Amino acid sequence: MDFDKTSRRLLSQNFLKDPELAKALVEKSSINKEDIVLEIGPGSGIITSELLTMAKKVIAVELDIKYFEQLKEELAENEKLELHNADILTFDLPSFPYKVFSNLPFRFTGEVINKLLRSNNPPLDGYLIIQKEAAEKFIRNSLVSVLYNPWYEFSILYNFNPNDFIPAPGVNVVLLQIQKRPSPLINNLERTTYLDFVAYVFSQKKPRVFRISHPTRLKLPQWVGLFNSFGEQKEYLASRVRGAANKLFAEQMDLHKIHRTRTDKRWKTFQAR
Repeated sequence: MDFDKTSRRLLSQNFLKDPELAKALVEKSSINKEDIVLEIGPGSGIITSELLTMAKKVIAVELDIKYFEQLKEELAENEKLELHNADILTFDLPSFPYKVFSNLPFRFTGEVINKLLRSNNPPLDGYLIIQKEAAEKFIRNSLVSVLYNPWYEFSILYNFNPNDFIPAPGVNVVLLQIQKRPSPLINNLERTTYLDFVAYVFSQKKPRVFRISHPTRLKLPQWVGLFNSFGEQKEYLASRVRGAANKLFAEQMDLHKIHRTRTDKRWKTFQAR
C-alpha cells in the first residue's frame, strides 16, 4: 500500500499517552517471561517497551514505514524484539504457541480478529484495544459471539478514558481479552461444520431454518445443544451448509473495505450493519 494522505488517514491510530497505563495493562494480562507475544500495530512503541520487559520475545508487525523505522532505531539493540514491516492480514502467523497484544486502527478490528481466530494456530490468549461497540458483539448473543464462543472466552478487562489517547477517539474504547478455552465446547474436528451451520442459519431469510426462527434469541448452550442433536446426521448437515462460513467471511471482508474507503457507492447501504 502506498502511504499517501488517504492511506495514512485510514491507518491512523489512537496511541496511548501514559507509559504507566501501558505498563498496568500489560501487567493485567497473563503475559510472562515464558511467552512469545505477537504485537500487531506497535506504532510509537509505548506498549512494545512494556511487553519487552514482561515477555520472552516480542514479534512486532508494523505496516507504517515511518513507525517501523522509528522502532528499528529506538529498539534495535533489544535482542528480544523481532520487528517486521508488513501487513498483518498477509503476514504468516506463528506456528508455535503465542499470545497477542494489539492496538491497531479500529477499521481493521474485524479482519484481524477473524484472521487470528480462524487460523490453524490461534493465540492462546489475546488482548486487543478496540472500540467498545465491537467488543460487546463478542459477549452478547450476536453472530460473531455464536461463531467463536465454543472455542474462546471473551471479557472486557479495562474501559479507557478518551484522554488516555493521542488523538482522543470519538468512540468508547476498551481492552478486550480473548482466551482460548482449555476444553472447547465443540470438537475441533467438527469446527468447519459448526461454523457453516451457524453462518447458514443467520444468512437465511426464511422464518424457520433447522427449527430456529430467531437466531439471536438462542444462548450459546442452546446452539451447542442444537448442533450436537444432529448426531449421526452431521454428515448430511455438512453437505447442506457447506461453504456458508467462507461466503459470510468474504462478504464481511467486502463490507470492511466499503466502510474503510467509502469509495464504493454501496457504503451507505451497509453503514448501520
